[in-house]
Amino acid sequence: MWQKWSVLGSAFLLVGCGSSKPKETDTPAYRQGLVFLQSQKPKEALPLFLEVIKKVPEAKNAYLNIGQIYLTVYDDPVLAIYFLRAFLARNPPKNQEQIANSLIATAQNRLVQQILGPKKALYESHQQFLALLQHLREENKRLQIQLKNLQNFQQNP
Repeated sequence: MWQKWSVLGSAFLLVGCGSSKPKETDTPAYRQGLVFLQSQKPKEALPLFLEVIKKVPEAKNAYLNIGQIYLTVYDDPVLAIYFLRAFLARNPPKNQEQIANSLIATAQNRLVQQILGPKKALYESHQQFLALLQHLREENKRLQIQLKNLQNFQQNP
């Protein structure tokens, strides 16, 4: 996973956008963050990428890296989703958009697991109860129809 980040990050470091605005790839914090990612030290990279988005709010790749770190290192799907959506709001290239959407889906699944974790048995019991209740309602309707048919038959033999 980290190798993928380092390849993505290195590619972005080499690509410029030709504008006079500061670019995230020009900041020392971004470059050092990539070095930490390549060295398998994402916890050290996180504050550097956070610094980048403070200095360059339109930074794209820092948001993606932050989202990945929160998801894979800190197991914090809420923050991961927040930063990945911020990344998507900056109109990334299609291939990166697909990566971010995949990570968001993973984070959403993880969030559901975290929420339901201790309550999963209760949730499953509740689902079973609802299924039983629906079955009983259907059975009750069927029996009401049979009773009505029997009453009509008795009245009109």
